[in-house]
Amino acid sequence: MNASRRTLEIYGLADVDEVHFSDAQKQVLAEDRPLMDRAMADLLAHRSSYDVQFRIRRRGDHAVRHLRSIARYDAERHIVFGVLIDITDVAEATAELARREAQLRAIFDSVGELIFLKDRQLRYTHINRAALNFLGLAADDVIGKTDDELFSPDQAADILASDRVVLAGIPEQQRVVRESGGRQAILETVKVPVCNADGEVVGLCGVSRDITELRRLEDQLRQSQKLEAIGRLAGGIAHDINNLLTPILGYAELLRETLANDPVASRELQAIERAGLRARDLTANLLAFSRKQVLDRRVVSLNDIIAESRDMLRRLLRENIQVRYLTADDLGAIRADRSQMHNVLINLAVNAADAMPDGGLLTVETQNVDLDDVYAETHPEAVVGPYVLFAVTDTGCGMDGETRRRAFEPFFTTKPVDEGTGLGLATVHGIVTQHGGTIELYSEPGHGATFKIYLPRVAAAADAAADDADPAELSGNESILVVEDDDAVRRLAAAVLERYGYQVTAVASPSIAIAHAAGRDEPYDLLLSDVVMPGMNGAQLHRALRGFWPDLPVLYMSGYTSNVIAHHGVLAEGLQFIQKPFHSLDLVRRIRDLLDL
Repeated sequence: MNASRRTLEIYGLADVDEVHFSDAQKQVLAEDRPLMDRAMADLLAHRSSYDVQFRIRRRGDHAVRHLRSIARYDAERHIVFGVLIDITDVAEATAELARREAQLRAIFDSVGELIFLKDRQLRYTHINRAALNFLGLAADDVIGKTDDELFSPDQAADILASDRVVLAGIPEQQRVVRESGGRQAILETVKVPVCNADGEVVGLCGVSRDITELRRLEDQLRQSQKLEAIGRLAGGIAHDINNLLTPILGYAELLRETLANDPVASRELQAIERAGLRARDLTANLLAFSRKQVLDRRVVSLNDIIAESRDMLRRLLRENIQVRYLTADDLGAIRADRSQMHNVLINLAVNAADAMPDGGLLTVETQNVDLDDVYAETHPEAVVGPYVLFAVTDTGCGMDGETRRRAFEPFFTTKPVDEGTGLGLATVHGIVTQHGGTIELYSEPGHGATFKIYLPRVAAAADAAADDADPAELSGNESILVVEDDDAVRRLAAAVLERYGYQVTAVASPSIAIAHAAGRDEPYDLLLSDVVMPGMNGAQLHRALRGFWPDLPVLYMSGYTSNVIAHHGVLAEGLQFIQKPFHSLDLVRRIRDLLDL
């Protein structure tokens, strides 16, 4: 073997007196020797040439060298001529580049946004895993393709128009709707030109972000803000209306006995009462929707409430509507206002009946459920934990997407004019939210609707429903201080209590009440006070009067409250409250209960 000195240096054989080809072959790494043997055998057999790359570990050195051997067979002299090139630096640089490319590819594929690159012919040259997953395609299905080959003509034309702007050197931003996995996704895409070292545009790079969920949350926030604004307005209106309805209904009730022997006057009085009661119910719905209704929350069984409502549902629903009850035997208790839960069931049942003009099946169902993190991720208003599910399903006409979206909006209704207020489902939504629950609507046109209500489950036994007291036992002769700034309500409360034998002092403001108390020796047996009054609220008045009479009990009344009595709309422990407009029997019953404690 004749070799140049540089060749011997590469092999680490420069200090050897006599070199044989086999000595050099021994330096080749074991895994590359078969490659070299095949190349040499092929060269000698076919008397041609070879170009092969291999690795050696040269004598006296543990470093690996990368070599390229180019050889040809000289047929005239029957010898092999070869050139040996040390490509170690190039090989190591190539390997390092490959490692970095792999790292960049891993980063490229780990990004959640959809990333893609195209050349000047708008063929895809790179695309990350998120984009492939979104498209439901493999890389081989995309690389080298154009949008004409991947999308519908309309979508491809839209993309092409945008891409041409970018190839002209102008960044582009657009928001488009694309299909992905059977759903429509909203993509926000930014595309920028890619230039070479000379500043020429050679392609483009695009980054798309799926903002579908973000848009849903934004819509939800806007809807919540809109409902909150309407709720504040509705609550304020309801407060004023209740102050007007209280004397109307109260005096009508007092007049009923006086006019009992006058049939004509009695009928006219009943018409007044019916109109007043309709206005009261509408106002109650406004308060429930606005979540300003004061709740008398107790531990109750939803099954008991449903059982209590069965007779009412039979009277409300037409005979061609069948009601099926699927209530869980082991149903847990909830902390709720019993009357408001009745209101929820009645509203949903009436709504379902309207959706089944030709009759159908109404199913009322309860069960215990546990909401987990997965549910909470898609329902921001939900809290992980144990719940009672209350579901109402009908076999009616169902709802389209637009109707479902607006179903809980106040005053939205699909009923003809004068046949609905549009407050039924808004009221249900307000009551459920005020009870710390969530509500979901599932419906498709022609396939009925299901309302699923989740109410927090409590580990306590349900309280028994209170029995009505005998009106004959409600009279008394105790002294009561009435403080109310609305003249009509104040006079009515005094008239009702005096009719039942109580000694009443009625004043128009807290300051008058305090001045009166300062000059009175005997304590009052009870304070009946409005909540919101000029200068001082009812709670502050009660604290001031307890400076004179520490044991003075109080019954608060209001048409609307968001104050100390009802923090977040829930009746605080130990405080007694009656909602305006109130029935005279309810007023004296509550007062009698407090006095008898």
